[in-house]
Amino acid sequence: MIKKYKSVLENDETSEAEERTLAIEERKLVIREQMAKVCFKIANIENEQEARKERTLAIEERKLVIREQTAKVRKEQEARIVVYKL
Repeated sequence: MIKKYKSVLENDETSEAEERTLAIEERKLVIREQMAKVCFKIANIENEQEARKERTLAIEERKLVIREQTAKVRKEQEARIVVYKL
């Protein structure tokens, strides 16, 4: 009878240990999923930041082109004025 109870207790302890192990593994999986989501969000943020930088550079380039064109037009206008005055 005592052996029977011992065997039942051992089985219960084994089952509890297995349940704890499974719970730990499940938590590990949840943590891995959360980490993957965080990494994905970080990658998206980095991509957005890089895209913003590229847009900012493109805007700055356009501004320079506009300034150059404006300066060119002014010079042409000044040359016309000088020719007109002569």
